[in-house]
Amino acid sequence: MKNRLLILLFAFFVLPFNANAQTSETPTMLVVFENEIPSSMVSAYEEVTKREKVIFKKLKYPRSYWVYQTEDFHYWWVLQIKDLSDFEKLTQELGTYIVRMADEGFVFGEEFKGKTKFMKPMIFQWLPNLSCMPEGTMKFDQAQYFRWGYCYAKVGFEKQFEEQWVKMAKMMLAKEIEMGWNAYTGIVGTENPFYMWGEIYDSPLEMETERAKAFEKLGPEFNALWTETLQYMRKLEIKEGWYRPDLSYIVEN
Repeated sequence: MKNRLLILLFAFFVLPFNANAQTSETPTMLVVFENEIPSSMVSAYEEVTKREKVIFKKLKYPRSYWVYQTEDFHYWWVLQIKDLSDFEKLTQELGTYIVRMADEGFVFGEEFKGKTKFMKPMIFQWLPNLSCMPEGTMKFDQAQYFRWGYCYAKVGFEKQFEEQWVKMAKMMLAKEIEMGWNAYTGIVGTENPFYMWGEIYDSPLEMETERAKAFEKLGPEFNALWTETLQYMRKLEIKEGWYRPDLSYIVEN
């Protein structure tokens, strides 16, 4: 039976439901590169991205990355890191490979020039105490439909905001709801305090069906918790879209 991974970040991954298990597979930090693409440039952007992927594979780039596309043409490139020192190593690696790609006829700056409105790098930290599935295993490379919420908490109310998520997690476990989440917070490159949650489904239809079933079982008490949570947010944005395996680069073991 499937569960729905609800994340306070951007990550988005279906996993076996076992709220008491823990493994060493949890990516404690994620690097995210958000790209906004003009609708007229989507085809050109994706064509360049696919050519880039081929060259990365040829050069045997050592890190996997997963690409997610929202319905308003934002593309999120996600990589795992162990800590901030590993991020420094990642940036050095990318610089080296961008030079090597130029030798293959792919000049990074020129190829993407004019095809993006902006590119914003971000780093997210896993919050195990706010996670409903503390084992944290993530299958990034499965095609799926997602619904995210970008949560911009009010400054000075982070503690109250996080306490609400703990309450909601406990309620869902108590009611044996087949939904869960891993929690992350933005630490670099976001309008902080920033959190993110998301839900994963096979299709938009399944999303509507499963959400309706879950909220019916949770009842008005959960709605009251969510309403209380909203008072600690200054802004909430909802995004929907798809994982893009055709644009993602997965290192083969």
